[in-house]
Amino acid sequence: MKLQIRTKDNLEDLLRHRNSPSWVISESRINQIEEVEIYQFDGKKVIKGTFDIDNSSRTESGRLIVAFKNAHIEDCAHKWIGQNPIKYDSIKNTIDNENMESLNLLNENAKPHLISFNEGTIEDIDTFIDFLINKIEITTDFIKKRIDDKLLGFILFDFDYDNLKQLPDFASIDNSDLQNSLKNNINLDLIKYSISVQDLRPKLVFIFDPKDSELAIWKEEFLDLSSILDLNITIFGDNNEYCDIVYQQYDCGNWEEGIVACDQGYMEDLSANSYCYSENQDDFPDKLFFKIETYKNNIITNSTSESNEIKIGFYAGKNNDDNNNEECCNAGDQPDYILLGGFQKRNGKNEFVGRVITNWCDKYPTDSLMYNGQSVIDSGGVAEDEDGHDLWEDVSNEFPNLLNEINSLYEYLEIDEDDEHYNLSSEIPDEIRLFNLYEGYYMDIQDVEKGNGEKLGIEFYL
Repeated sequence: MKLQIRTKDNLEDLLRHRNSPSWVISESRINQIEEVEIYQFDGKKVIKGTFDIDNSSRTESGRLIVAFKNAHIEDCAHKWIGQNPIKYDSIKNTIDNENMESLNLLNENAKPHLISFNEGTIEDIDTFIDFLINKIEITTDFIKKRIDDKLLGFILFDFDYDNLKQLPDFASIDNSDLQNSLKNNINLDLIKYSISVQDLRPKLVFIFDPKDSELAIWKEEFLDLSSILDLNITIFGDNNEYCDIVYQQYDCGNWEEGIVACDQGYMEDLSANSYCYSENQDDFPDKLFFKIETYKNNIITNSTSESNEIKIGFYAGKNNDDNNNEECCNAGDQPDYILLGGFQKRNGKNEFVGRVITNWCDKYPTDSLMYNGQSVIDSGGVAEDEDGHDLWEDVSNEFPNLLNEINSLYEYLEIDEDDEHYNLSSEIPDEIRLFNLYEGYYMDIQDVEKGNGEKLGIEFYL
């Protein structure tokens, strides 16, 4: 994993000292970091180096002094998105150790198989949705009946769609629910473009155990599947017979020319894996696709859930000297604002639901409820709209346990008796930090009002 930092410190001084003090980085991430990139605040220069775990250390406040080695400074033109000064690259392909117990969802022999439905003649969105639902239904039924009756589900690999749509025990697909979900979550502009250039090839990842008949599946079952689908399909997957990643194209029950589990001698000592990456980079999925850990992680974090099942988390932040938002995690920290709540998917967007406390922004802390994109002053658990209706009543109907769970998070806060502001009373556990639960999510709390009526004016990425 790559740690990225944005700073106003002089990069030459940092390079000379071979470290960058000091940052809020949880202990659980330390062993995942391999590379370090430290960007000049204007994005015109960057230090690139290897993370030096042996010489990295914690300050008394618990912040990490990030040490690095084998480093140099490069010119660049990097646009830093958001105000959080710390980011992690490729974090989606790692697994939180605290979720390891959930990995038994996945049969250890299960493998991801990417199937590309090669159809370029669809002319509109509704036809595409109907087409996709039909092909998903046929493919899941085929795999469950012919290959693995414990098929874990599927993930749309294309069109910016990031949600596992079936739990491991699904029996059939509810077309109406799936259709609504597809329309709300897929990047429609990308589909429209693909339709316009007649290059619409939706790709789905099906996760199943090929059992002992793996080679027969590639030779026979997938061929039959293309016949039943009445479609040209390309299938990518890992094949134990050749210890390699391979792909094969099938056309309505007939063979197409292509690579079928090629042995190393076939390509002049190049495996099919190497050949595909070197000769067909545009057509071959990224190597990370074949890491089963990617899908274990997705099953844990992105499984289908009802709208009233929100993961509740805690985030405390402050504006640092670089005018960036910085997370507060340690006892005694004095945050400028505090978020208690979680995210729901609404109309294709990730929307925060919960309480925002403006702290050290006014004479007293001020609470606001964020719900349905609105921000309303919350006085003692009552947030009335313009008509005098208590919005917490609506929130409680949709999320019955939300208010109690939010109130339970106050155990990490204590009132400063002199100033009547909140300080952190203890370290915030990693498992409830919003940054860990919803890393990469965009937060806009600019319109949240402080007690004097001013706007909080903050937006950032967790």
